[in-house]
This record gives sequence, C-alpha cells and structure tokens, in this order.
Amino acid sequence: MSDSLTPDERAELLRLRAKVTELEAAGARPGPERSRTTTRLRWVAAIVLITLGAVVATAGVTALWAKRTVFDEDRYIATVAPLAADPGVQDLITSEISAVVFEHVDIDALVQRTLDALTERGVPSQVTALAGPMADGIRAFVTDAIGDLVATDQFQQAWVEANRVAHSELVSTLRGEQEGLTVSSDSVSVDLGAFVAVVKERLVDRGFELAARIPDVSIQFTVLEGVDVASLQRAASLLDTVGTWLPWLAILLLVAGAVVAPRRRTGALVAGAALVASMIVLALLVAATRSWLVERLADASVPRSTAQNIVTDLTYFLRAGLRTTAVLGLIVVLLAWLTGRSAAARSLRRGTSNAAAAVRRRLSPDGEPSGVERWLGGHEAIVTGGVLLVGVVVVLTWDTVSPARLAVLGLIVLLLVVGVRAVAAASRAATGV
Repeated sequence: MSDSLTPDERAELLRLRAKVTELEAAGARPGPERSRTTTRLRWVAAIVLITLGAVVATAGVTALWAKRTVFDEDRYIATVAPLAADPGVQDLITSEISAVVFEHVDIDALVQRTLDALTERGVPSQVTALAGPMADGIRAFVTDAIGDLVATDQFQQAWVEANRVAHSELVSTLRGEQEGLTVSSDSVSVDLGAFVAVVKERLVDRGFELAARIPDVSIQFTVLEGVDVASLQRAASLLDTVGTWLPWLAILLLVAGAVVAPRRRTGALVAGAALVASMIVLALLVAATRSWLVERLADASVPRSTAQNIVTDLTYFLRAGLRTTAVLGLIVVLLAWLTGRSAAARSLRRGTSNAAAAVRRRLSPDGEPSGVERWLGGHEAIVTGGVLLVGVVVVLTWDTVSPARLAVLGLIVLLLVVGVRAVAAASRAATGV
C-alpha cells in the first residue's frame, strides 16, 4: 500500500508519524506546572538539608575541638604548654609556690630566733627592729628565686610533664577507669606538688638551706569546680561520641543538599557559602565567649592581660579549626562557580580555553591536538573528579590541617581543574567534537 503513495503523501505520512511520536513523548513527560512544583520541592529540601548541615557543622567543629582537647594528649599539651611561657601565668604560679614554701618555713619566727640569739651574745637589742625588713628581704629572695626557676626551660619541661600526667589521670577519671585525680563531690583537682621538690632543690643550691625542711607536700590545683563529677563523666562520654560523628553528619547533610538541588552546581555553591557563613557565626560566638571568660578570670583576681593570654591559648585550635573549615567552604564555592553557567565563569573558561589553544598552535604548527589532549577532551569529567579525589586524599593524610595549607592545596586544585577544562575544551574545538 505504501508503494502506491505519491511523494507528497509519503512526506505527509512521515510528518504525521513524527507528530504522533512527539505528542506521545510529551504525554509521558510531566507538564510545566508539575515540573515547576517538583523543582520547588527539591529546592526546599535542598535548603533544609544545607541549613541543617551548616548548623551541625558549627556544633561539629566545636565538639571536635573539645573532644581533641580533652581526650587527645598531644593536642592538650599543645594547648597548655604555651601558658608556662606567659609572664602573667608565671607570676601566678610563682605566687602559689611561694605561698606553699612560706607556709612550711616560718620566715618571721626564723628571723626572730636569729635576732634573739644575737642579742644573747651581746648585740644591742635595737637590732630587733630589723626583724621586719629582714623577713621581707628573705621573702623577696625566695620569691625571686622561685620566679627565676619558673622562667627557665627546666620549669617549662616540668610543666609539660606535670600536665601530661594530669591529663592522663583526668581522662581516666572522666571515663571512669580509675580515680587518678583528687575528686570530691563537686570538684576535680590535680596534684602539682612535684613543682615544690624542684623549688626546694633550687633554693638549697642558692644558699637557702632551710628550704630542705620543706616536706613533700601537694599543691591541689583545681581543674573543675562546682560540678557533679558523675554528670561530668556522662558529658565526657557524650562528647567522645558527638565529637566523632557530628562532623561527618554535617558533611553528609551538606552533600545531600547539593545532590537534591535541581542544579547541583548551584546546590554545591549554596552549601559552600552556608558552610562559610556558619563559621563566621561560630567565630562571633567564640569572640563573645572569649570576652566572657576573660571577665570571669579577671573577677577571680587574674590580671586582665594574663586572662586574655590564657583564653587565647585555650581557644587557639578552635579558631584554627573554624578558619580551616571556612577555607574549605570557599574552595567549594569557587569550584562550583568556575564550573557553573554564569557569564563570568563562562568568560573565564573561554579565556583559558583560548589561551590553551594558542599555546597548542604554537607548539603544534599543524594545529592538530596531541593524543593526551584528545584523551582529556573525551575524559574531562573523570580527570576533574580524579583531581578532586587526590586533593581529598592529601588532606586525609595530614596530621594537622591548617588554614594556610588547605588554602594552598585548594589553589592548586582550582588551577588544575581550570587547566584540565581549558585543554579539554580546546581539544574539542580543534577536532569539532
């Protein structure tokens, strides 16, 4: 039957068949209104997931910092070690140790006995008027000797070792493994009596032999006060858990938000920007908390400058962590933008592609792309993904991720991604693919 059709009839038949196929395809697809509704719902889900991820990231960075400070010995030592070099902290420790020494060596009684012995040997009794100045001079001598000791590397090493022991015992107590610390119903204290032994030795070496009379005493340094130790142990157990899983949960939520978004590059850009914003909020909260802590320490008779140095040292790794996370968010934003559809991004990619083509023409007079360029043109997505994966692996191999190191690595990754895309685009343009 089809053989009897005229050319016009055959053309009309083919047109009608194409129309039927088009209508059937249109009927299988959702209508414009349904498509818009689906897009809106996906954006709502993406925004909810990304917002939750940003909030969890704020808590996760804080929890990870707290967990590592409490349970990681190296991080704890790195946090408290600088305190021993702070002049204000040295003055506080000097005062504490001096008080212990004077508690066990009665300077006033010692001077009085000495002057009484002199008067018995015929020295005029007026010499007793020197009791006060002599006692003050001896106290100043002892305090200066202790201050000199506290300012030495020997003391800083002793400080580190004492804190290492204290940290081990604190972790054991928090995990309920042993009662290594002095634990009362509402406080936790660390025995710093080892410092007194060092002080005794130094004072004897400097001629103050009476220091040998100082017994082996303990200096109970209160780590935590006004808390229920049992509740503290439960909180430590919770911190050990959330400090591990909250960062991963934040990553999962942010990635899920980017994947659910109708335009994934835009979703990734929003996720990265939300991560940066959450770190800015965390930085503001840390600044406010630091000010509050400084005021609390100042109210406890700690000099304000010393209080500021103490709080700065204690929050150093938290501030470094939030800066590192913010840099990570910026890298994601830049990657999403560079691979996106904005006019500026397309212009940048076009410029780099033209530059790559110009270099290729200079190196290859016949204008034909090399085998490597052809391969990149056909495997651009795989190579780009490989570059990103290598960057992630490099970060995972680092013991410490600093903002500067991450920024340098991120810049290298960005340049490689831009370079791969430029070479691939130039290759496709040359081959007409």
